[in-house]
Amino acid sequence: MSRLDGLIFEEDEKDSSTLFQELFNIDDQIYNIRFNCDYGKDEIFARISDLLDKRNKLYEQIQRARTKELHDFIASLNISEIQLQPFYPVPTRCKFLVQNEIVTEVIEKNDRQTINPWQKMLSKFTKKKESSKKKKVKSTLSALEHEHNRFMENRLQQVNTQISTLNNKRSLSFSDMAEKCRLESEQTDIERHLDRHPEKHSEKRTDSKKKK
Repeated sequence: MSRLDGLIFEEDEKDSSTLFQELFNIDDQIYNIRFNCDYGKDEIFARISDLLDKRNKLYEQIQRARTKELHDFIASLNISEIQLQPFYPVPTRCKFLVQNEIVTEVIEKNDRQTINPWQKMLSKFTKKKESSKKKKVKSTLSALEHEHNRFMENRLQQVNTQISTLNNKRSLSFSDMAEKCRLESEQTDIERHLDRHPEKHSEKRTDSKKKK
């Protein structure tokens, strides 16, 4: 058992992709039971209720797995080296915060109160050094955001292609319908993210929207 930001994870829990496949299998079973003519109404109700309980527990496992995967990925970046720290507004979302903002604010305040010429010269050097560090951090953060947005745009293209492939099928199985719902949900999340973080290279996104 391991802990991350107050969250508890079982060491033997499966990854999210495996759990999603199990969830799709349960959805298939529910669909088949619902339209099985050999079952009476009471038996259909009992069987589907049991499977829905399993599905709900499985979905909770998926959320925990996605959270752990996100935390593990962020931990692997070792962002403390570039004076950033992760902030999780919700378990499956992460933002970066600059660690030295308070330190910089204190230094700037002390600079204004300096009277001694030597101390003033020293504080100017310190302020210049801190300002240089802050610019470097902002530049690094901007590069990270740019790379993340580029990754999200590439992922959006993949999702659009998968949705288009499903739309071109003559008929969809229940697994196909479940996968399409999942992809459309992911598509919406990515587009919202990109709309909040527009960049020059986002012209590709505009083109992909026109094709849908």
